[in-house]
Amino acid sequence: RKEIHRLFTEALERMGIDYADEEEQRTIQQAAVLLSLYGDVPYHIFLRKIYEDKELYRQSADILAQLNHAGLKLYKGMPIFPRSVINSVWTWCITVPFVLYAFCWNLLPVLAGYFCSKKFADDNNVISLWKIIPSFTLWLLLTVLELVLFPKLTILSLAVSLLGFIVYGAWKKHTVSLYNWLRWPKGMKKFNELRKNLYEKIIH
Repeated sequence: RKEIHRLFTEALERMGIDYADEEEQRTIQQAAVLLSLYGDVPYHIFLRKIYEDKELYRQSADILAQLNHAGLKLYKGMPIFPRSVINSVWTWCITVPFVLYAFCWNLLPVLAGYFCSKKFADDNNVISLWKIIPSFTLWLLLTVLELVLFPKLTILSLAVSLLGFIVYGAWKKHTVSLYNWLRWPKGMKKFNELRKNLYEKIIH
């Protein structure tokens, strides 16, 4: 048990980062999100590399400061833009019917989770917990009731709702990125140049 504890401690210390201040933490985390959105490299790998390379950090800080001060919408704490406007519009059009159906059909559980997270969550790290538990509990009760009353409808509803929740992340990402592009078209060039520059230097 002591050896397992030691190994866990060493692994956490290798992954952990001691930030100088909140501004440095936000910049490094945003840059890591920017890179991990469009690739299969884990988020924490980028986090460590940007932290260790001060030149990459300075490049990120300058452009991210401009993006953060533009009043843009955030996705995972990052003001994102499309890589391609056409592809983003196409993806948004495909995903929106399923997300809309899933949201409307599960409106009561979604609202329950939203209300509980606003009412009872006392810190950012428990917001998701207060969203999930009430939402899932109410959804489960309603699904059982629906299964008793309308069994055939329940199967179709579950299938479409599940698909809606699966594509929700893609829908949200492209919704935010398209909104930011419409609000500040010139920011898209800065965003993609930073992403490309950081990715090439870190990966290659």
